[in-house]
Amino acid sequence: MYLIMRPILKAAERIHELQNNLEIISTDDRKEITDYTDAEIVAEADYVLSCFGESGHALNDCLGSEDRSVRASAQRQVKALRAFILKYKA
Repeated sequence: MYLIMRPILKAAERIHELQNNLEIISTDDRKEITDYTDAEIVAEADYVLSCFGESGHALNDCLGSEDRSVRASAQRQVKALRAFILKYKA
């Protein structure tokens, strides 16, 4: 069966940390990622973004990493998360 994926899910899939968190919470909640509302997905994106700003969090450490590729990846994800939230927040 061919399922048409909602645009918000396609966009979320392109942001590694957001996709990873959605997979984790869907497993914990015993539901499919597609079952989450747009508002729930945006709330998760907001949470992931906050983790990049939280001192002591692994994602925050990535932003300050001495490894340029790690730092650049983290910066791209922060930028993508901000754009995602602006686009999909109701």
